[in-house]
Amino acid sequence: MYCYAFAQQKARVDSLKKVLATKLSHKQRVDTYNQLARNLQKSDTTQAALYYTKAVRLATQHAYAKGLANAHYLKGWAHLAKQRYTQAEILMNKALQVARKAQNKASEMKAYQGLAAVYFYKESPKEAEAYCQQIIALAQELKKPQVILSTRFNMALLYDQLKIYDKALSYYTQCLKLSQQLKDTQTTMEVYACLAEMYQTKSDYDKALESYQKALAMQQKSRDSMGVANTYNNVGMVYSSKGNYKQAFAMYFKALAIQEKLKPTRDNKERLANTINNIGVLYYEQKDYPKAKEYYERNLKISLENKNEESIATAYNNLALVFEHTHQYPQAEAYYKKCIQLGKKIDYQQILGWAYNGMAIIRQKAGQYAKAEKWVNQAIDIRKKLGMSEDLTQSYNTLGKNYLLQKQYNKAMTYYQKAADIGKKIGNLLNYKDALKGLSICLEAVGKPARALANYRLYHQISDSLINTENIRKIAYLAATIDFKKEKTALKLSRQKERAVFAKDTRQRKYTQRITYMSLGVALMLVVVLWLFYFSKQKSNRALTLLNKQISDANERIIQETNARRDTEKEKLQSEVKLKNQQLASQTLHMLQKNQILNDLKTLVGEVRKQKDLNDAKAKFSRLANLIDHGINLDKDWEGFQRIFEQLHPEFYANLKNSYPVLTSNDLHLCALLKLNLSSREISDLLGIAQESLKVKRYRLRQKMGLDSDKNLNEFILTFDAI
Repeated sequence: MYCYAFAQQKARVDSLKKVLATKLSHKQRVDTYNQLARNLQKSDTTQAALYYTKAVRLATQHAYAKGLANAHYLKGWAHLAKQRYTQAEILMNKALQVARKAQNKASEMKAYQGLAAVYFYKESPKEAEAYCQQIIALAQELKKPQVILSTRFNMALLYDQLKIYDKALSYYTQCLKLSQQLKDTQTTMEVYACLAEMYQTKSDYDKALESYQKALAMQQKSRDSMGVANTYNNVGMVYSSKGNYKQAFAMYFKALAIQEKLKPTRDNKERLANTINNIGVLYYEQKDYPKAKEYYERNLKISLENKNEESIATAYNNLALVFEHTHQYPQAEAYYKKCIQLGKKIDYQQILGWAYNGMAIIRQKAGQYAKAEKWVNQAIDIRKKLGMSEDLTQSYNTLGKNYLLQKQYNKAMTYYQKAADIGKKIGNLLNYKDALKGLSICLEAVGKPARALANYRLYHQISDSLINTENIRKIAYLAATIDFKKEKTALKLSRQKERAVFAKDTRQRKYTQRITYMSLGVALMLVVVLWLFYFSKQKSNRALTLLNKQISDANERIIQETNARRDTEKEKLQSEVKLKNQQLASQTLHMLQKNQILNDLKTLVGEVRKQKDLNDAKAKFSRLANLIDHGINLDKDWEGFQRIFEQLHPEFYANLKNSYPVLTSNDLHLCALLKLNLSSREISDLLGIAQESLKVKRYRLRQKMGLDSDKNLNEFILTFDAI
């Protein structure tokens, strides 16, 4: 895909460069410069900047406001992509000023979109929202409802990312209403999915499921296989958080069945790895550690292939958990350290919370309670900041256990109670039951057996509902494959029906064959009589067919031979042109080198002549300098150069003389060197003159040709043959 996209981009750039060589208006040329800058921004930033500068200069010169605003806007996005927010904002404001001055509402709205994007990247909602209000006002005036929808959606995503959920919910609700009015199914699906993820993050699992189900129904209707698989996976995570492992398994395996059939692109492999990891988490929570390790290792393998650092860090953490629960503490600590190192590198706060909590448990196992407390408090700080209620209950349980192991029962009960309160509120049964167990032990230790027993009974009741049995796994697998079995049964019935129809058709064919044979017996004599009559005609037809085939084969051979000769001649001509170009380049290089050497010798001789103690040699060196001057201006090299040049450009000199009879041979020499696109320094060296003299020659040539001041002499000569 990358190579294909790159080839398309190069073709687009080449096409735009060809457009520049044609006769364009000033506005068209500015627009083309802007298009080239945009297409080159990722592949060649230097060239992109050059075209941007040309666009700004030409648009300013001809007061083309729309093109100038667009140039500033595009350059602003280039800075924004490199996180140069200050430069981006300056350029977006320039675009805004130009658009306002020209009273161009569309360009003004575009500039506001750029400014809003700057503050989206900077995660500054107040400023971003202010610019978004300007965008919405202009979009309403210009009757652009899709712009209003996308602007509100972006604000919802920003507030969601910043965990300002009331604002995010307000914008999501507005987006839903507008997308449904516009019958924009794709955006409606995306809004439902984002809403569900927001509710899931807030641990509001019932609302998350409601939104996911709405998104899923639309994805199934539109046959969006990838979207369906992603939603199945997300719904599985919600059911897992609620402790409904049967439904979680069913959702994950449905997602897995779809994802394994999708094309193995990078994105699809990342989603597949995510689902595999989630299945591993379920097995881990069901205490099936060998199965959990199997799926975690599959996730790590795919993530390493994809170089997805977040997924790699997650795999390290989850493998550490398996080793921890199988009492392989050195391996667990090694994986936690890998996870922490990578998590800090990529600033993956959520996984750092998990790894810190895991390190606390490792230190607990070693009896290092002070170190354990330090680790778990780091986890609590992160999880509070992120608002991850489910993860926070885990850390409170870990800290409660740390105090319990030190027999500080009152402190332990404080944190177990916090974990129990949150776990019960959000419906997270796994952490809720662990908190109840800890509370039961602490209450018994402080002499409150009745409350201890009540907590223990509730713990036991929840624990029983979460126990993993073979039957539950079978039901989960059955639920995941029920659609496949239905399809298989339907296919079997269809095949049986087809076989019955085939048998009936076979019987009918046999009956028909018998009737046919009897009819053939009656008609046989007639066929024999007629056969002799048709025999001669058939023989003629065969002969004619053979002759036509021979003619066709002969024509095909002629066409192939003609094409082969044409290709050979084409290759020969191309080789000759290539050879002439090489000869011309060689001749030009030789002339440059010769003149450079002669100029160096002349300079050296001049220096020797200035020596006062070389009077006798001075006269000789003076004569040598004259000879070198004469050699520089010899026309031998020019004759060779002109011969090869005329072979490559046979009509160039003739066309120049016809169009401009006043041109001298020296003028024609200068035109030939300009046609080769040589630099001013190279031309002055070849002509043996100073660059100031060359400027005079160029000026006189422009006068003889009658070129306007804004016409580029080099571009005119380069394109002269095409005029």
